[in-house]
Amino acid sequence: MSSPLQHYVPRFVLKRFGRGNTYQVHVFDKSAGKSFSGAAHKLAAERKLYDFQFKGVPMSVEESLGELESETAKCVETILGRGRLSVREPEVIEERGAIIRFLAVQMVRTAGALTRANDLAQKLKAIALELGAPEDYFKPPPEVGSDENALKAYFARRICSANKDLGPALVKKDWLLMQTDLEHPFLIGDHPVVLYNYFGDKLGVGVPGVVVYFPLSPEFALGLHCPSIAEEIRKGQEKMDRLPDQAFVTHPELYGGYKETVAIMEGFVEGVPVKSQAENVEHFNSIQVSNAERFVFSCDGNFTLVEDMLRVEPSLKKGPRVVVKRGL
Repeated sequence: MSSPLQHYVPRFVLKRFGRGNTYQVHVFDKSAGKSFSGAAHKLAAERKLYDFQFKGVPMSVEESLGELESETAKCVETILGRGRLSVREPEVIEERGAIIRFLAVQMVRTAGALTRANDLAQKLKAIALELGAPEDYFKPPPEVGSDENALKAYFARRICSANKDLGPALVKKDWLLMQTDLEHPFLIGDHPVVLYNYFGDKLGVGVPGVVVYFPLSPEFALGLHCPSIAEEIRKGQEKMDRLPDQAFVTHPELYGGYKETVAIMEGFVEGVPVKSQAENVEHFNSIQVSNAERFVFSCDGNFTLVEDMLRVEPSLKKGPRVVVKRGL
């Protein structure tokens, strides 16, 4: 029997943003524009989120998710204790394999992911009805019964196939461990595995230029980079390596960029954490805010960035939605 209250952001992650014996976490509710605090075990959870019925038989993916979380929690604990990513085999294969499975599932298992899937389905249905499709066409198969249960069954199927669907693209990524300090901590949203494309607007795990971000704690975060990004950084370092020493004397500002480039490449190759500048942390946090369906979590209660973003763009009160465009 699965637990009625099911977490879509694992407690082992939220606890790292909490304080005290009950791991009190600061929360900002984007939809209400208000902040509060709560115990980690009560946050980012919904009743029976992963439960559904098939042919009248109660089923759930909650237990499998719990096993995946336990495996990943050990890997994250090891990384944070070590203070760097492993680059040695077979340790690196085991560590990254477990985290890849987790990230793939986490991308599709949140309440926000379910809401977005339902929103897209309703938009497509509206277009189909407008084009003359019969209402019966959208009736769920008898095995899953009601519309609500059919959506939950689809949600569970998507979770179960996530590693197969998304894992191969994640395997190809170049990993970077990012580090900040508690003066400029990372935030985490209720849809915490987020994508950002440095080369354009198109998003997808396998799209060129896309980075997959995931905060491990207020001070550490993972960035799984498209190999093309590391290649661009490597080429930039090679160009700077060819510069004469006098160029750095004449233009000392070049040294700062060169030093940062070398540190990033060392992070990719050696697994050492790369220190994030305040503006980089703000950029990371803004992506978490934009992708959060409703809640943003913080270790210190500073939600100035969230408030500023909502003031400029009120549509961020809810998570992103797919825009369906009709053909001409």
